[in-house]
Amino acid sequence: MLIRSKGECRPAKRARNSSAVLADIRITAETTAQTKVGLRLDSLVALGAGIRLARRITRPVGELAAVARRVVEGDLSATVHPRTSDEIGLLGNVFHLMVDRVRVSSRSMVDVLVRALEAREGTPGSLRRLARATLALGEGLPLSQAQREALELGALLHDIGEIRTPEALLQKPGPLASEERLLVAGHPQAGVEILETVPLLTPALDVVSGHHERWDGGGYPQGLKGEEIPFIARLFSVVDALDAMTHARPYREAMPIGDALDVLKVEAGRQFDPQIAAAALGLPVERWVELLELERPEALAPRTAEAGSRIEGAEAI
Repeated sequence: MLIRSKGECRPAKRARNSSAVLADIRITAETTAQTKVGLRLDSLVALGAGIRLARRITRPVGELAAVARRVVEGDLSATVHPRTSDEIGLLGNVFHLMVDRVRVSSRSMVDVLVRALEAREGTPGSLRRLARATLALGEGLPLSQAQREALELGALLHDIGEIRTPEALLQKPGPLASEERLLVAGHPQAGVEILETVPLLTPALDVVSGHHERWDGGGYPQGLKGEEIPFIARLFSVVDALDAMTHARPYREAMPIGDALDVLKVEAGRQFDPQIAAAALGLPVERWVELLELERPEALAPRTAEAGSRIEGAEAI
């Protein structure tokens, strides 16, 4: 390597300067790359934190919205328990209290309707008895809490459509004429028309509309068959038939519970869902006497005469 006199180029020094510049460029590039990676990581961390925060906000809001929709549809069993202590949690707690108050008001409204229906029929306590017996049978069957509440409400209001039926027909001691039967048979649809305008009572519609349908498709008002009939309506129809057969009507005498259960056994798979009929037949006779509030001697004694009926089988209008 040559080093020339003063004023001449010095290649060695220039080479060292070039290496330093390249090193600086390389360091700058590496620093820039590291900075970019750091910025990307920071962005990802910020994005993740934003997503978690958004979920923390939107999840309870979504839960509140879902429960609100169920309440509007009449399902007052819906509850929400916020897991936050911020404004959203406060909103959830307020909503929970509002639903509780609506539930109390709804129960009071149903109580008034039940008392009015029982007073019209002259049978105080009959609808409550029917609801308790229906829920008791449902204990051995796969029912959700919402279904149980709908079943109870339906049992209490199943014949609300009869308020459009002349009382003279309901209390008529003799057989009904064909035109009269059509009027009486219209009460399920009338009940639907009454209740569908009140959202808090709409859970009862399955029972109100379907409790006179038959498993074999020969019922009314729609002629539904088998599992086309809502499950809670099929369940209720079994208890309704047993209750109707074992309590006197203006047009026939009461039937002993043993005979009523025999009818149920015969009609399983025809009028009644066979699975539900089997569950009902699986309960001890004494349990049915208790549930249907029957007089024990009369309830257990065999019939001495065939009681007249407006209809065939166990079905009761």
